[in-house]
Amino acid sequence: AFAATSTSDSFSAPGAGKNPVFLAKIIARKVLALLAPSDEEDVTQTGEMILILKDVVLGISLSVLTISILIFLDHRGVVHFQSAHDFRNTAFQLLSDPETMANIEESSDLKFMTIAEYESKRKEIDGV
Repeated sequence: AFAATSTSDSFSAPGAGKNPVFLAKIIARKVLALLAPSDEEDVTQTGEMILILKDVVLGISLSVLTISILIFLDHRGVVHFQSAHDFRNTAFQLLSDPETMANIEESSDLKFMTIAEYESKRKEIDGV
């Protein structure tokens, strides 16, 4: 049964056996047809983009959550990661730097105060 079939039977286009590029295109189309969703699972281009966006947001959120939990566990002494210690020390040094704090205050249009400054200003406002 297989000996009687040729490259130009009903499953391939005429001349496909002579042109390897055309044969590759046919194979690629058949593979894509098998991988593509059926009519029941018709997904539009917008739907695909939303699914990809959801996956990206979920992946980033879970990554940040995992890193935060690991840093917290490292801080409590449950696990020990030198990179977490280095990250925490660097963050503390940056937030202790007056120039960095001035840049953050300027870019966020906020003023960071100590508790004593806050209480004195609050008393001043309440006294008016």
